[in-house]
Amino acid sequence: YSGGTTISEGILQIGDGTSNGTIGTGLITITNGRLAFNRPNDYQVVETLSPFATATTPGINANGSGLISIDAGRLTFQADAQLTFGGQGRGTVTGSIAPGNANATIIKDEAGVWSFDGINGYTGPTTIEAGELQVNGAIVASAGVAVEPGGILSGNGAVPDLMVEGTHSPGSSPGLQSVEGSVTYLANARIVWELTDNLVGVRGSDYDGINVTGDVTFSDPTILELDFSSGVDPDDDFWKRERLGIDGWKLFEVDGTITGEDNIDIEITLADPSQSFIGVFSVFVSEDAIYLNYQPPIGPPAELSVLTQPVGGVAGETLPTQPCVQVVDANGNQVTTASNAIVASLTLPAQVGGQISATAVDGVACFTGLQAGGPVNRTHVIQFSATGLSGAQSEPIEFSVGAPSGLSLAVQPSHGSAGAISGEVLSQQPVIEITDVFGNVIVADDTTVVSASLHSGVDGELKGGQVISVSKGIARFLDLSLVGLVGNAYKLNFSAPGLFPTVSVPVVVTAAGEVDLDASLITASPQGN
Repeated sequence: YSGGTTISEGILQIGDGTSNGTIGTGLITITNGRLAFNRPNDYQVVETLSPFATATTPGINANGSGLISIDAGRLTFQADAQLTFGGQGRGTVTGSIAPGNANATIIKDEAGVWSFDGINGYTGPTTIEAGELQVNGAIVASAGVAVEPGGILSGNGAVPDLMVEGTHSPGSSPGLQSVEGSVTYLANARIVWELTDNLVGVRGSDYDGINVTGDVTFSDPTILELDFSSGVDPDDDFWKRERLGIDGWKLFEVDGTITGEDNIDIEITLADPSQSFIGVFSVFVSEDAIYLNYQPPIGPPAELSVLTQPVGGVAGETLPTQPCVQVVDANGNQVTTASNAIVASLTLPAQVGGQISATAVDGVACFTGLQAGGPVNRTHVIQFSATGLSGAQSEPIEFSVGAPSGLSLAVQPSHGSAGAISGEVLSQQPVIEITDVFGNVIVADDTTVVSASLHSGVDGELKGGQVISVSKGIARFLDLSLVGLVGNAYKLNFSAPGLFPTVSVPVVVTAAGEVDLDASLITASPQGN
């Protein structure tokens, strides 16, 4: 029939659970009573529904095995209308219920499951008396949500201020729910939190999370039920390792304050009730979040682990970020009773200095004055060791050039087969580098002045340009010559103010050009050595 339908009291049921059944295509007005669907298949309601506020709340029931779907655009509310969603089956409302034009009140009762998938605009309160209301869209315009002892709130959407006496089950196997307001858990409230596997994983994907823009208050004893029935195995090696502090699972992210967390009691649901965890679960509260933590039994000290990675700095200076190293058992858990001395080292030519040893306190040794340096343009790894324990190493670090320290001969003056002819310009002119203590060239130096002089040798004299300014940390002599006795060996000294000098290898004066020299290199040392 094409006329309207009015339900004044009682229940008008469409279908009997085994056959479908239909209703007229006109306006459906529900004053008292319920419109119930009991069909064996999914059904899309295309008729327009008009609920009214009366002493007995009008409602829509979803029964049977089929999913009942209602486009919210088909719900035409009168002012201050109420509407109850009930039944034993499943139903969903798409679109927006009363987008800003009605102070509608929404009630969920009976054992079934209804989901709101749209961005809803109704402004009245929402009460979940029984069954489950999944909010996968948003109902933030509502005056607030009350979850009574028999009710369940779930879903991945956004809700307003929330008062819970029943069950709060965020997400949808699992998911992330937002509360645009505050949450208060009253006596006997239950939070069902799901983790799908033996991992920390991704919040909202591998485990449930709740974001709250206001405060979170546990005013009375509240059960936190850890639902591990989807694939968590307490015997997996994952559970031999601690998950403490912010390294645990973030249950709540909170913009406001967190109070009453001591009222939380933890229960665990496993697929196999005969299994159990060897460790203990607890909650950790930071400034803006609540985390689930896990602590297994701790074994004896076995190895070291870098807790805070060092950051490289200027070669030879104190590291800008100092390392912290923890003593752990064979499973990587911090041994809080450990007080081992931990020593830092580097592979030559890199070196450590300053505070190279630190003693663990409560299982953690934090360095405060560790210095390190080495060649630039390559990576270095700091080694940490302790007697009787397996060592650890840092992530690769790099150094920048340190302070100028001394001079280094990059090119020796004429020596070996080159020799020197008395009074003539040396065929191989010396090249001097300004370096830090690790031999890194100070390429930013364009001001240092390097002087050359005769260091040793009988009856010799050095001539030519003996003072050169560096460019990009390098001094290149151009016309040095050596006057001396044929057959005698002479060494040249190179110096600069405030820096360690360097001395060349012996240069032999020969009229024939044949030279017999000591080919060993002379390293930088104070002048006169």
